[in-house]
Amino acid sequence: MSKTMKLVRFTNWERLKNLSRELLMKLVSPFVGQITEHGIELPKDDLEDKDYYTGWTGVFAHPDSLPVELTETLITIDEMSQDAAHDNLMDQVEAEELTFDFGEKPTAMEVAVKIHLEQPDFLRAKHAEERLRKLRSFVHLLPALGAVPPPYAKPTAEQLDELAERLRPFFKKKIKGEYVSVDCHKMDGEFWFIIVHGETVQRTMEVKDDAKTSVLRYRPETDDVLVYNPGSNSIRINAGTVGARKEYATHFGQMFFGNGEYFKLSEKFCFGPIHAGRDAFDDVEIEGIQEVVLREIRVMRGWGQHAVMTLRADDLFQVMEEGHFKVYPDTRVFKVAMDVVFAGDEKQPRSVKIVDENTASMARACDHALVEKWLDEVGFIRDRGDKEPEETGAEEADD
Repeated sequence: MSKTMKLVRFTNWERLKNLSRELLMKLVSPFVGQITEHGIELPKDDLEDKDYYTGWTGVFAHPDSLPVELTETLITIDEMSQDAAHDNLMDQVEAEELTFDFGEKPTAMEVAVKIHLEQPDFLRAKHAEERLRKLRSFVHLLPALGAVPPPYAKPTAEQLDELAERLRPFFKKKIKGEYVSVDCHKMDGEFWFIIVHGETVQRTMEVKDDAKTSVLRYRPETDDVLVYNPGSNSIRINAGTVGARKEYATHFGQMFFGNGEYFKLSEKFCFGPIHAGRDAFDDVEIEGIQEVVLREIRVMRGWGQHAVMTLRADDLFQVMEEGHFKVYPDTRVFKVAMDVVFAGDEKQPRSVKIVDENTASMARACDHALVEKWLDEVGFIRDRGDKEPEETGAEEADD
């Protein structure tokens, strides 16, 4: 997940005015001296609202001249003021029985700012979780057959530091610097590890205030995610490279399970329900899921030429039932896309995709635990039996 500077509400005066002048000043007052040192003129207190807020949007439009801590705070508040994030934030405030004096009729931005001013660590943690919810695609790795998971608790700060230390040589070897940090959040009974690290150095042209240009060299920061599910004793990883994914699995297994080969890329998913037809979908009821509609499949047709065919429809089972297309028992399916309607959700259905035998993609990462229950009941998750899974050759490539 690369990080970009997007201050939707702080660079538009009509949106910024959703934050009272009093709270705006409380937010920026610790940084006023550092801002003015860069020659930035701050708006006067006696200005009318439009000019006052427009003046501040001009200040926030130059993030390179702002203190790093203020920039990160603005990003956090901006993103936690958006509709879905605000709703999730309020749910967490209620769940953790926290008390804030929001006043009468506060805006979403004012709520985020007040939480930041009183409990900044809480807001940062919920912001990190919100970013995790936006992840879509994960590669699944399963434990060795017969492995019995030990009791698992949220890692300590010392353990997270040790994991980061173990990963540093890998990124140094890839010329991505030695900076690595690891954080952990518990969400929906799972443990989400955020692994922050540098990328290779990039160069771009920077325009100076004197209209001259120069080459700017910088190392972007990015992060990958590893999720451990104690219920299935498995991990899934969202990472930029195959090499990083292997490194995470090795060190995670070694640290917490005493075996660097504990988690392997295995054939977790199968496509039997497609051959079984609509009944495989309709016969399963999972609380929280109202309906699942098959929208797309990709199959190997063969014909002696390894021909691949992709079919999409509003309801593919309907197309099959009307005799327009048939999936034969020996037809190889290697991609499925479905629309999932969640109970109590009035919005559009959310997409779920399975590609090959180990990659699942969700419209929202927070849907993963519930959808996986449905996939298991329907038969998309393979019964491993007593056969040791084989490594797939497609995953042998490195960075």
